[in-house]
Amino acid sequence: MKKVAKKITEKYVTEKTFEKHMGSIARSFAKVEESLENINKTLVVQQGVLQTMIKEMKNFREDNKYTRSTLSDFTGDVSSHDRKIDNLTMRVERLESKSR
Repeated sequence: MKKVAKKITEKYVTEKTFEKHMGSIARSFAKVEESLENINKTLVVQQGVLQTMIKEMKNFREDNKYTRSTLSDFTGDVSSHDRKIDNLTMRVERLESKSR
């Protein structure tokens, strides 16, 4: 077997080939840019939703704080009224026992 060196022909990039490939590259960049714009729009919508959620959570927190303070006031009022009723009950019992 005789080894034969293959003749390599040099190829040059022609203007037509260069423009064809640059067009392909430009289209791929346009697709990437379009997908990034879609992602950006989605992120803006999600950011708005998150801001609304945070606002609502703060409102819930304030409502709960108000409810807790109101309930603690009622609890204090109820316990003071219970003490007064117990005190009056004891006084009535003493008066009844004295009257017999």
